[in-house]
Amino acid sequence: MLEKQVFWLDISYQQCLNIGVKNKYSIDEFEFENQGTLIDVVNNAHKQNLFQNIDQLRLMKDMRNTIAHEYIEDQLVNVFADVLEYSNILLGIMDNTKQYMKKL
Repeated sequence: MLEKQVFWLDISYQQCLNIGVKNKYSIDEFEFENQGTLIDVVNNAHKQNLFQNIDQLRLMKDMRNTIAHEYIEDQLVNVFADVLEYSNILLGIMDNTKQYMKKL
């Protein structure tokens, strides 16, 4: 989490350094970018080709909710294979994200 925050702070800092200190700023120079809701973030990541199948990501979110609220061990056995499959997909998405961030 700290690395993520440092990354975005540094990007903002570098942009501000390029603008410089002025008595007046244009709207573009002073505009704040809203990251939006989680849905917006996911949609933007999809547009950046960080993952291919948005429905698959929604299934992963639903599975996470099922696991988080499932207290009976026997029921968790039923989703173990899916967890393995989706974990591998999620690791791929994370790797794509890291590669995308390196390009920035």
